[in-house]
Amino acid sequence: MEQFPNYHPMIVHFPIVLLVLAVLMQLVSFGVKNKGFHYTILVFAVLGYASAYFAAAWRHPQIEREMVSAATQLIYDEHQWYARWSVYLGGAGAVLKGVELYFRQRLFLVLLTALALTGAAVAVGISGHHGAQLVHIHGVGPKGNFLIKIPANSSQAVVHTNPNAVENDTTPKSIKAMTVGKIGAVTVTIQYSSPKVRRRAIWGELVPFEKVWVTGANNATSVEFDGAVEVAGTVIPAGKYAFFTIPGKETWTLILNKNWEQHLADKYDLKDDVVRTEVKPEHNPHTERLQYFVEQPMGDAPDGGISIAWETLKIRMAVKVKF
Repeated sequence: MEQFPNYHPMIVHFPIVLLVLAVLMQLVSFGVKNKGFHYTILVFAVLGYASAYFAAAWRHPQIEREMVSAATQLIYDEHQWYARWSVYLGGAGAVLKGVELYFRQRLFLVLLTALALTGAAVAVGISGHHGAQLVHIHGVGPKGNFLIKIPANSSQAVVHTNPNAVENDTTPKSIKAMTVGKIGAVTVTIQYSSPKVRRRAIWGELVPFEKVWVTGANNATSVEFDGAVEVAGTVIPAGKYAFFTIPGKETWTLILNKNWEQHLADKYDLKDDVVRTEVKPEHNPHTERLQYFVEQPMGDAPDGGISIAWETLKIRMAVKVKF
């Protein structure tokens, strides 16, 4: 439950199991006259419908649509559609099973019940598959990522789109943040933790020179592209990557790495690097909390970029869209 602040991920397994069991038993019930067997199917169908309704209609988490990619929104909408149909068909199957028992298992009613329960089992299975995609591929749900913001008095973290515009920002700790933007037709989603300067010496002290840095705090900063892009002459396929840097006094190394699921740079491995590029940092007005930006190409410039501002420095990774 720490990884998903909602009862949904536990409840959703009940309709999957119960509806699948109900349809399997219904399919073998054509030659079974035992009433206890048929009443067991009815119990499974009713419980499957009830748990599907509870998971889909009452305790289903909602996403912050403006904070996720178009591909994630599409999968979420399909997940919702199949979840609703698992409720409709599960309810129909339960009612039909009751009618079937009342009329003593007439063949056409047995067939209708089997059809409804089969549809419910297929729908809940596809919905579960999309739910797993949202959690394990798109990061929706774990630790509240991209879910509708919860009340301020809740213990769960809120994700901020602009960490430097948080009202009454008195916490000295890093806060969760996310930036979503487009470079050409490609949607870029950046998830990170934003630390404060807090009058500390940053470069060369809090952030050492010539060492791999998570370029944020806590878990590795992740950058997700929903289409192919090009960085420093290297084609980067659509996907999710860790964003690391190696700060230097004169130049920085910017890195996209395959292993985005790690704490800080604890498991950083050079062999997982997808691309490295060298840039020079620019002077920037004081930025109290580290912040990422997604930049569209300007004027005749061929590329957009991902930039990071913190303290009085700004760095930028140039990103071209591949058509």
